[in-house]
Amino acid sequence: MAKKPDPTERVRGLAAVQEIRENRKRGKYGRPTFKHALVAFSLVGVLLGVYYFRWNRGVQSGRAKLLSAQADTVATLGKDWFPLRDQMEAVVKGAHNDFSGDEVQPAARTLAFRSEPGLYLRLRLAETGDIGAAAEHSVKDGFTSCLVRGTNVPAVNPPPAGTPVIVGGDQPWNVRQAYRSTRVLTDTWRKLVEGVDDDLRLKVFEEQYEQAQKTEIPFALNVVKQAKYFLLVLDEDVPEARIVEPAPVGDAGAIKPRTTLNVDDLALVPHPVRIYLYDFSQKKMIAQVRRTSVGHVSLGPEVLSTNPEVANALHRQVNNCQLAHDFVEAVSPDAPATPAPSASPAAPAKGPTPR
Repeated sequence: MAKKPDPTERVRGLAAVQEIRENRKRGKYGRPTFKHALVAFSLVGVLLGVYYFRWNRGVQSGRAKLLSAQADTVATLGKDWFPLRDQMEAVVKGAHNDFSGDEVQPAARTLAFRSEPGLYLRLRLAETGDIGAAAEHSVKDGFTSCLVRGTNVPAVNPPPAGTPVIVGGDQPWNVRQAYRSTRVLTDTWRKLVEGVDDDLRLKVFEEQYEQAQKTEIPFALNVVKQAKYFLLVLDEDVPEARIVEPAPVGDAGAIKPRTTLNVDDLALVPHPVRIYLYDFSQKKMIAQVRRTSVGHVSLGPEVLSTNPEVANALHRQVNNCQLAHDFVEAVSPDAPATPAPSASPAAPAKGPTPR
């Protein structure tokens, strides 16, 4: 039985507020109804929709701004890079044809390619279809180490003040670095940006572009413009490179062929290598040589059994150094390259640091 209100009891506050308190106690507004939930969910949906609209508009605006900046850079820095790139790629594609035989012009004998600034690219012959992608695997190895004479002697015609001069161990400069530096100028990079629908990913592309536009591309262009020659090395595949040594444990020692090859695999076995020397000033090939070079090194059984990676690195170093010696002998017989390194049977050696 409901308690009757005491007329003598004092009512605190407004009568309407007291009525709300009494109704809440009786449960009239104590539990949310479906209508209340629907209103709340609708309000949350509207807020999320407004947030997504503003966020998506921000991503679209940032993406359009980045694409516009990239187009401006293509029109400015690209006009310097693309002709140089096309010139080198034309040399590579021409070298893909059947080898017509050794040819060394007099200009090759007078070009100081062992000390002058130049560009270098080494690929498998089978990789010349997509030069930009294949250049990513180009490394400087024993061939360049034994070919180039490091020098810090000032150039006869030095570049303008403030221009980076690449000498010593950095010569010849690996073309891979030029492709990496100019990746933001490519249609592939542009299409990746066009597909961005996330502000975090967009931020990554913005940082890539800013670094490339301010430092990487100008540096690469300065280096490429200083180059006197382009040295191209193409390794021909041979079946022997696809055979790997049996694993010491497992598969009962079964030999499994490689499904893919790289220059390091080929450097372990005798195989033909084409070497081309292109003169930028004359815009023509001044030397082409094809050699199958094998260095000689003896290793003790303890090195072969316990340090196979060290043994392989040393074999690559010796074979590549012998290749450099044979090339210099063909082009400049009066100035032989550094002879291939030798190792004692028990002394392990480390391979060259790739660049």
